[in-house]
Amino acid sequence: MLRNINIVEYEKCYPKRLKRYFRQGVQYKTYDKFVPKTENASVGNIPSEIINLFKPEEKEAKIKAFKNLFSETANLIRSIHEEDILDYKYGDRFCIDSILGSMGAEAGKHLKKGLTDILPDGYRADFEYVDYGGFKNVYKFNIKDKNDKKIMHDKAVHVYRKLSEEPNYNYQHGNCAEPNFWVYLSYRAGHPLDKTQFTKHYISDLKSGYTITEFSDKTITKTSNPFDTDNKMCMRYDDVDNNPLLHGKMYDVGGFKKLKCFTDDKMVMRYYKQIASRNTEKEKQQVIAQLEEKIKNPKTPHRNKMAKGIDLYKFKSEYNSRIMRELKEYVNRE
Repeated sequence: MLRNINIVEYEKCYPKRLKRYFRQGVQYKTYDKFVPKTENASVGNIPSEIINLFKPEEKEAKIKAFKNLFSETANLIRSIHEEDILDYKYGDRFCIDSILGSMGAEAGKHLKKGLTDILPDGYRADFEYVDYGGFKNVYKFNIKDKNDKKIMHDKAVHVYRKLSEEPNYNYQHGNCAEPNFWVYLSYRAGHPLDKTQFTKHYISDLKSGYTITEFSDKTITKTSNPFDTDNKMCMRYDDVDNNPLLHGKMYDVGGFKKLKCFTDDKMVMRYYKQIASRNTEKEKQQVIAQLEEKIKNPKTPHRNKMAKGIDLYKFKSEYNSRIMRELKEYVNRE
């Protein structure tokens, strides 16, 4: 006789850490479904100059205390930056800056007081409000030693006003999307970004809603080797009108859009880059011919990835050619 079978309730598996997940893809439209359930919803670490202040035996505890204090500070800032108090989109900027500066000072007191138990004797922190944007407020942070000298280049603390992601275009911006892009960018670039147009990303805590990056000013590392996100990642920055580069650096990574040729398949991008990175069209065609020859051998691994890489390059090349043709036609008409 058949017995009643109990239906097992399966619990969806959520990532314990976000680093690997964020490396695999970008601009997810489901952040709200998995980030709140992630065990450790932070990526990166605090600046090494701060870590070096701690003794080896207390380093782990001090780093944890530092992160917890910044989480408290971010939550405090968010609790007093209610949307119904300030109209960030249409309000008077001078008035908003004045209010946020006052509120930032209160949050700074909390942060500085907490750091006295974390930093070595004689060290103190500076924390001040700088600016606000469509999704977050920005503060400048540093630590000074006993001689009142800064221990590092100023850091920018981004505090997001909302922890959840809104629908539509906002999946490119905000508390989840921007840290995701920082991790994805760093991984896909395959090299340090210090000399590129991007500021350095240190840490993002998505449950507390804050990110720490390098502060962009006249003394920041100059941009001498720009990273071509268009050709190397098939992503383009479309928010330059609202967030132009500051001192040659991109401090806000919200606003990147995927082009039609975008793929998050690293192997396909590997073969695409082998072609696109060549200096001349002749060299590029030589690489394509070499790959196509390998594809003919059924024993060649990743043959389908090679083919997709070639197709991706051809699609991107034709797309760029079409844009140039249209531009020339427009100029000739003028």
